[in-house]
Amino acid sequence: MVSRAELLADVTHALGASIAGEEGLRIGLEAELIPVASEDGTRVGVDAPEPGGPATRPLLERAAARHRGTVEAGPHGAPRARIPGVGLFSFEPGGQLELSTEAFYSVDELIRAVERILRPLAEDAEELGITLLARGMDARNDTEDVPFVVTSQYHRRQRAHYDRIGPWGGRMMVLSAALHLNLDVGGRPVRRWWVANRMAPLLTALFANSPGPAGPGEGEARSTRAEHWRRLDPSRTGLFGAEDDARGRYLAFALGALDSLGTEEGGEVRPFRAAWEQGADLSRWRAHLTTLFPEVRPRGYMELRSVDALRPAWYAVPLVLAVGLLYEPGGLTHAEEILPLADVGLLARAGRQGVRDPALRDAALQAFDVALSGARALGPRIVGGRSLERAEEFRTRFVAQWRDPGDEPEGSDLFEV
Repeated sequence: MVSRAELLADVTHALGASIAGEEGLRIGLEAELIPVASEDGTRVGVDAPEPGGPATRPLLERAAARHRGTVEAGPHGAPRARIPGVGLFSFEPGGQLELSTEAFYSVDELIRAVERILRPLAEDAEELGITLLARGMDARNDTEDVPFVVTSQYHRRQRAHYDRIGPWGGRMMVLSAALHLNLDVGGRPVRRWWVANRMAPLLTALFANSPGPAGPGEGEARSTRAEHWRRLDPSRTGLFGAEDDARGRYLAFALGALDSLGTEEGGEVRPFRAAWEQGADLSRWRAHLTTLFPEVRPRGYMELRSVDALRPAWYAVPLVLAVGLLYEPGGLTHAEEILPLADVGLLARAGRQGVRDPALRDAALQAFDVALSGARALGPRIVGGRSLERAEEFRTRFVAQWRDPGDEPEGSDLFEV
């Protein structure tokens, strides 16, 4: 039997300090967009079901050719493209296009690199009859209309697990899109971990971009994507409140999460703790860890998962907030003083009402101003004038007006403010 100490070692690594400490704090993005046919809004798959129809494989091939990259077979049955100096294009289970960037030291440099790749990609998409939808959920299509483009047992078992619980997980896998913020933890990993968890409801509210019905007979939500994540399997999602033993807390969370990969069809679904006690090895444990999706996911860095997919015009804004609150020492201290405690009830309100909720809006405005001050203090090497201007414009246009990106018309230009 694998010892508890061996399990804890993996968690300790995930929540451990960055190698470069406070001197090498970096940032990255995982940006998702939903490809739909420009003609009728139906989903576009990797390959066209009929000759001459729109497909996204040519988008990857064009991007790779333009930027001297390579297209290769991905590990889950769909292709991916490596773009030197920028990152990796891949596909989510429903064919959502994802750009996972390399780590950058500057917000502005990261945004310039992303725009250098995405602007011509969007032009290619238009030429191929494809619209790249920048929303947190695809409200035009149903799950049965969207091909499952990955073929791995890993994804099939996850989907089967979610389907046992309800419709939320399957819809999340094929209809949702997000903007994940990847940040180093430096030499203060646990402190930043707790603060990032407290940020999550505000990030959900500020960047809600998937308005629609919360559920049958339940009214409207500003982020239906957030609603899906709250419901698909609460054993593997959520927030962490501050405690002394962050690593022990995450270990307990992981052992208590349902074993989505190890459950045979029709079998009893049990927490992973049962599989461990029955002799699951380290490879099973490590695969299980990849199926956990809290709002702040520890991966040797922090993956902040609370932001709906946005137009690339606004990508800089959540990054400015994150580095201003988490990287700048004064911002981190101030954030500990002003941010609401991590609370799943607050997270639910954030998804339902966003900044239309007076208390959330007031907290978001206060956090926004602290973050802007922290970002300015970091200096132009990390946050330049262009990114600061975008963040200030977002505050004026949306937060101060009780609005969120979901209020923008769906056909808005991807890159223009």
